[in-house]
This record gives sequence, C-alpha cells and structure tokens, in this order.
Amino acid sequence: MEVAVRLGIQVGTVKFHARNIREKLHLETREQLIDWRHEREAGGRRRAFAPLAVFTSYFQPALSSAAVVVVGGAAIAAGVLAYAIANSGEPPEYPALPATSEEERDTAATPPSATRTPTASPVPTAAPAPPSLTPPAPESSDDGPAIHFWGDVPEYQQVAVRARTASVVEFFEARYGVRVPDLEVHVGADDAALEDATEDAAGVGISVYRARYVDGLLFVRMDASEYIEHLYFQAIQDHLSQGRGGPRGRVIGPGWLNQGTAMYASQLYQDARGERSLDEAMDSNRRRASYMSGTLAQIASGRSDGPWTDPGGSLAALAAIWLVERGGEGALVDYYRQLGSKGWREAFEGSFGIPHSEVHSAFAAHRAETVAVRRDVSGVVLGPDGEPVEDWRVDIKAYPEGAQHTLVVFEDVARSYHGDFTLRLPDGAYVLLLEATCPGGWGQLGWYGGAGGLITGQEDATRVVVEGESIEGLVIRLPSLPDEKVRQRCSSALRVAVSGVVVGPDGQPRPNVYLSSHDPATATWSHGTFSAADGSFTLSLPAWGAYPFGVDLACDLKGMSTPIDGGEHVIEGDVQLDADGLLVVADEDVAGVIIRLRHALSCSSD
Repeated sequence: MEVAVRLGIQVGTVKFHARNIREKLHLETREQLIDWRHEREAGGRRRAFAPLAVFTSYFQPALSSAAVVVVGGAAIAAGVLAYAIANSGEPPEYPALPATSEEERDTAATPPSATRTPTASPVPTAAPAPPSLTPPAPESSDDGPAIHFWGDVPEYQQVAVRARTASVVEFFEARYGVRVPDLEVHVGADDAALEDATEDAAGVGISVYRARYVDGLLFVRMDASEYIEHLYFQAIQDHLSQGRGGPRGRVIGPGWLNQGTAMYASQLYQDARGERSLDEAMDSNRRRASYMSGTLAQIASGRSDGPWTDPGGSLAALAAIWLVERGGEGALVDYYRQLGSKGWREAFEGSFGIPHSEVHSAFAAHRAETVAVRRDVSGVVLGPDGEPVEDWRVDIKAYPEGAQHTLVVFEDVARSYHGDFTLRLPDGAYVLLLEATCPGGWGQLGWYGGAGGLITGQEDATRVVVEGESIEGLVIRLPSLPDEKVRQRCSSALRVAVSGVVVGPDGQPRPNVYLSSHDPATATWSHGTFSAADGSFTLSLPAWGAYPFGVDLACDLKGMSTPIDGGEHVIEGDVQLDADGLLVVADEDVAGVIIRLRHALSCSSD
C-alpha cells in the first residue's frame, strides 16, 4: 500500500510487479529481494539510477512485455518498483475465508487518471462467480476502480482517497474472494461538484448529500471517506446478484438487509484498519437503535442508494449481524451469490438458515434482550418570570448517575427553543445539565436541583429516575437568564483573526496540519483550518481569552489522524502567552504565531 500511494498507482500493480521481479530473480520472499539489492549495491552499483540499470540488464524481457507503468507522466520501470518495494512494508494481510474454486491469476493494471474531467477507464470484466455456500478464490484482476475528482480536491486528499479505495478493494477480496469490475469512484469537493459528477457519469443530476451508490458508480464528498467501504459493499451486492434487481434496478429482497449488511461490512473493514473496534461499533449500533421505536418490518422496504444515518440503519445492522451469527460469516455474501439463480426468499433461508417469515418475531425477541427501551422524559424550562425561555436555545443533557461529567458520556440531549423539551432515556437514574447555546459558542447554566432551581455542583443535583414508564411535567426554573458573557461569545462581531505558521522540529514549514483551538471559557473547540503549503494558517477565535491549540496531521480523507497533545508542540513568536503557555487574545487580531512541533509527524502506512 505504501509503495502504491508513493508512486500513485494501484496496489494490484505493485503486487504484480513484485511477484514478477521475484520470479525473474528466482527469489521466493520480499526479504530475499532486499538481500539481493543490498548485494548489488555492495558490488559498486550504488547510485541514483541503480534500479533502472539493474532493470535494463536483468529485466529486458519484462520491458518488451510492457512491464512499464506511467506515473504522473513519467515512465517508471519495474526496477524502480523493485527498489521501492525493497525499502517499504508490504500491503496488509486480511483474514480470508477458505478458497474452493478458481485459482488466483495475475493481471497487470493501468492506473486510472486523476483528473477533474473524467475519461473512460475500462476495466476487464471478470466472469461472475456461481452460487456457492463457500466463497471462491479471489476473482482474477489487479485492476482497481477508476477514480475521478471533481472541483478543488487537495492533492493530499486525492492521495488519501486512492489509498483508502485500494485498501477497501483489497480487504473485501481477501476476506470474501470478490472484486467488483468496471467500478468508478467520483469524489467531489462539495455538493455542486458532485452534482456535476452525476450529470456526467450517470446522465442525470442526482442529489448525493455525502455519499451514494448508483449502478456501478460511487459518489462521495471529499469529507466522507468513511462511506467508501459502505458503498463498495453495495456494489458487491449488485455484482454478486448478477443484476437481479427490483424497482429502479435495486437488489431484490428486504431493504433493511441490503443496508444492514453494507453497514456491518463497513464496520468489519474499520475494525481491520484499526479505526474503530467491532465492539465499539456494536455499542454504537445498540445505542442508536434504541432510539428506533418501530419494528424491523416497518423499515422502508426499498434500499436507499446512500448509507442510512438514522437509527433505522443501526437497527438494520444489528439484524444483519444477528443473521450472520446464525448462518456464519460466509452468509454475508452468499445470500447475494444465490440471488443470481434463486428467488430471494429461497436464497435467504439457504444462507441464514431461517425462513424470512420467522425473522421479524425471532429478531424482536433478540432485540428485547440486547437493545434498551427508551422512555420519554418531558418538561419545560422557565425563566425567573415563570414564563418559558424562548430567546435562547437551551440544551438539557442527561448523565447517568455517577458518570463523570465529560462532553461525550451523556445519555441523551434535548434542545429547547421555546421552553419545552423531551429527553429519551433508558431505565436508570440521571442528573441533568443545562447549557445555553447559540451559533459560535455556549456556556453552562447549572445542574437541575429540583424545586430549588439550578445548582452549580453535579454531586448535589437532583436525581431523575426512569422506571418502566415515561415522565411528564418536569419543570426546570432558571434563577436568571443566560449571562452576558455567553451572549457575547455568540456574537460573530466579537471574534479576532489569529494567524501564523506551523513548523517542524527542524524549523521548516509543515503543510496539511489541521489546527483547532479550545475555548476554556465555554469548553468548546473552534472550527479548525489546515496549514497551507508554506505552513501558514488563520483561525477565527472569540475575543478576550487564553487559548491552547489542537494539532492533527492530515492523513486521511477527512484530514485528521491521531491528535497531537499540547506536550507535542509549543506556541512561540512575538505574541503574549499566559503562565500555562496559552496564547492570550484581546480584542485585536494576532499575527506572528509560531506552532512548533516537537517531533516529526508522519502518516502510518496501511
């Protein structure tokens, strides 16, 4: 993967040439290739173009067989690949299900062009695999999807989306023995760019929102990398079912199953990549599904072209996982293989071992054991005059009793715009925190203290106990309206520009570093920005405050990797700092800020 990203080619192409080089040299492993190169260098061939010289003397037959790839307009021989491979890690290995049919075949690929004006990039079509309870060996193709970019997509994001797409294709091929041919990925800088992409590729303007799959075409906004694997599994569904579609060409069968399996498959990929564990994904599925009051049968029967983001999607994922646990992991794709020759009900029972007519009642029992039921807790927020508070958006956050007060552990939040609110909580005891919110910031108002109004300490807050039924008529009275400090922080007029440069430990500018700043007064993070090619940046921050910075290296499509703590960088320059080293901002713009990284940062290869 690292070699493919560095040279801008497909992972399959690197694998092909790696195997070819080892065969020409009668070597069996990558380690032997490394030893061979070191021996050649020890013999006096250590110079800048040694890989090309070695290639021309040992791989002339490969040259005549077109074993030359084009990268950014420059012809690079397979010898360069040998040099790169010998100096980098190989692509990750994913667990594969047993292979029982076709042998893997090697095929060289020509990488698609990275251009904002798409051009045709035909991909050889592999013969569809016959229905089988055991997935066959990987389909024979080193070709990856053609990837096109629309609008102003930064170069680092183009590299990232190519790497993620190649990783997704490799993961599903290794795990389930399937690769989708003739696939195109269109990445847009914004919604307008994606609309242009759909008009060109699909012949009609389509509303994409963040991500959408349509007949072999993946449309993704550049800030939605987490949907590539979801859409690719939808493409796998269509490919394996051999075009057996229902209305508007969609895969036949229950819509919740199509979305649920795609969601679960994407979570498998993210677990293998180390982005989020499967246990964390399951917890998230259960929590989100607990907001779904309807049954599985009430989920829309037709498959959406894009990933579901509502609680119904998480419920569908839980149902799909439950079915896979019954039928085995192979059932995840075997159902779609069987659709190529059977009706969907027969394919369903053959894959999952349960008639579809029994699914809803059986899953309802499973759901009752694993997914919490939420009750409504409703009431009103009153001002000191006894009238509902309408001039402020007040958020009411419910924390499980005894839980530490943080930004992420609250069980639910209700947003009150006209005084009334409704929380949805599982059975248990909770304490409630009130915050005043408006564009640009927020501030804590206090904890619900019962008839006494608000109090400042969580430990003395009044418990709200939910036991098997909803609660109505809860009254929260504010002793005063949100104070002027919160009102000022909601005003865009009271913000200043903070500008400077990000440099590495060597003092050289660092581009593509994501900066944000934390406002201690409101406990919120500012909208961040990326450092430019020369390391420069500008942030908009509220006036009158002392600010630390959050620093992330832009490694993936969303532009962030592991956050770098304050101990990993220091604020310098002719600026004012407080005793803790935080940047002091008054009511005027601040220039000349230097964010110096203490360590060299790099993106880990996949």
